[in-house]
Amino acid sequence: MEVSLKVLPRDVQLCADVTTGVDSLGQFQYQDLVMLDQQTAGVIVRLEREYLEVLNMHGKVVRVKPQAIHGKKDTRFAQALDSQQNSIQVKDTVKVVDGPYASRGDAEDEKQGEIKHIYRSYAFVMSRKHMENGGLFVCKPRHLLLVGSKANTKIGDFIVKGLATPDPFSSPRHV
Repeated sequence: MEVSLKVLPRDVQLCADVTTGVDSLGQFQYQDLVMLDQQTAGVIVRLEREYLEVLNMHGKVVRVKPQAIHGKKDTRFAQALDSQQNSIQVKDTVKVVDGPYASRGDAEDEKQGEIKHIYRSYAFVMSRKHMENGGLFVCKPRHLLLVGSKANTKIGDFIVKGLATPDPFSSPRHV
């Protein structure tokens, strides 16, 4: 079966690499979160015939054989707290506000992306503005801010959450 596609020249990029959808064992896919050893996790950023390239939770890309991987992790229900103590989870859109991937003053340079995985105190984020590793990078959840959230404000001894409805039982009269 032959398929033909028409695309604009600006949408095409010359690439010398050839990849497949799944490796030869068929158990790992692109962007799966896998365990490299008992303490180290990473996301598959490239598949080759005999090797996988994995972006580990320390931000380094390591090349491993599929047999060396200790299994996949399911992170669909993982949660963490962002820089404003908002709960963030997989598929949330976040903005990088601190750390090595934060923008330095230029609003256009600001990185924003979708959380692909959360493992312990590391978030794997996919951003169109990040050119390496297929747009994937890793950072601490406290360096992120949930897009569309309002900052918590402190009034006296009380923390008022943005966009929250007032709770009558949290008033000083009911304490």
